[in-house]
Amino acid sequence: MGIRKNQNKLTNAEKTRFVNAVKKMKADTAAAYNYDKYVTIHNTAFSGNMDLNPAHMGPAFFPWHRYFLRKFERDLEAADRALGKDGNVTLPYWDWTHDNANEANRQRGSIWKDNFMGGYGDPVTTGPFRTGEWTTIPPGPAMLVRALGRTAIDANAVNSLPTEAEVNDALTIKGFDCVPWSTDSLRGPSLPTPPAPILTGTGGGTLATGVYRVVITYVNVLGETRPSQESTICLGGGCTPSNTNNAIRITSPPAQASASGYNVYVTAANGASLTETKHGGTTLIGTSVSITNIVPGDAFPTMNSTGSYRNFLEGWISTRGQPELHNRIHMWVAGSMSPGTSPNDPVFFLHHCNIDRLWALWQYRNPGQNYPLVVPRTSPPPGNRPHGLNDLMPPWIAPPEEVRPVNVLNHRPMGYSYDTDPVGLSINVAP
Repeated sequence: MGIRKNQNKLTNAEKTRFVNAVKKMKADTAAAYNYDKYVTIHNTAFSGNMDLNPAHMGPAFFPWHRYFLRKFERDLEAADRALGKDGNVTLPYWDWTHDNANEANRQRGSIWKDNFMGGYGDPVTTGPFRTGEWTTIPPGPAMLVRALGRTAIDANAVNSLPTEAEVNDALTIKGFDCVPWSTDSLRGPSLPTPPAPILTGTGGGTLATGVYRVVITYVNVLGETRPSQESTICLGGGCTPSNTNNAIRITSPPAQASASGYNVYVTAANGASLTETKHGGTTLIGTSVSITNIVPGDAFPTMNSTGSYRNFLEGWISTRGQPELHNRIHMWVAGSMSPGTSPNDPVFFLHHCNIDRLWALWQYRNPGQNYPLVVPRTSPPPGNRPHGLNDLMPPWIAPPEEVRPVNVLNHRPMGYSYDTDPVGLSINVAP
């Protein structure tokens, strides 16, 4: 069984072998293990932009990418053998929390060294995937582009990576996924017209003790404005849970569960200042914030965001005030990592390997949490949202390769493990 390791633990020889296999996949365009097919598969799964497509914005985000990565890893092994090796090469993961100590460390971490992923630029000019050594396929940038947080290279880039505390916050969430699946998916009916706001993100000010409606409009990884997240904010005595550090924090107490999912509560200390600096700029990728009065306990329409682990880790719900974890990495690397063709950048696979590792760790910690059996398909054409436990996941929908989430819930039978897997790892895969 292959062991996937943190990229910062790889020897120079292991890095060279991995890079050579990736470049062999790229060079052999007629081979079954060709690299570019993975860019095409992912871009096709990105269909409809970010409207709960087959690989994103719903429960299948994890299993779809798990199988996608394993296929890539097997082709990596084949490319290694084509180079005269024994095929004993594995996909490393990039734990981005280790690179978040300061800006210099983020942009000069071990992953960006010239003997591994190389550096940044428009186009990238250092490392094995620099211009002249690596090509990309459309749509997307013509050459490999990375911003690494630099807005001068990509205006939509964010300037920070997730921290270990943010990852740990997500790992404490108990529910895997629930309706309505994502803050960013398009579905009806439309929300009713809200009352006039009493405070906006550009106006600043403070709020008295009470319960309020909060609307935050996000910008997705494509730089597109997407439908709003709605939640409530509870300030002052009698609020559950409470928060004493004035940080805006989204939680989903089980007591607030309803037929449409969790009512998401944003909590802050009494009288916390709710200014644009709390909701925009570097701390939240948001274009607007609207806060209105609401009666405590009111249920929200079915376009509520959900407080699920999948939604937090994928990055549409924040624990600390901005789209984060998976999505933030795409938005920090930016450039070629922004569109549906993001696998054009080999760092895509190291990033998603870490996401898969974090799912495996969450599964271990939450053995009683099961994958949703049924996920309604609500947008035309019918059947384009295959996220249920036994739904076939495109493009693997016909013999001899039929793949469903139920087939990939446990990573170890797929032939790999992580160097962070707990001893005696056992994962509940029952529906």
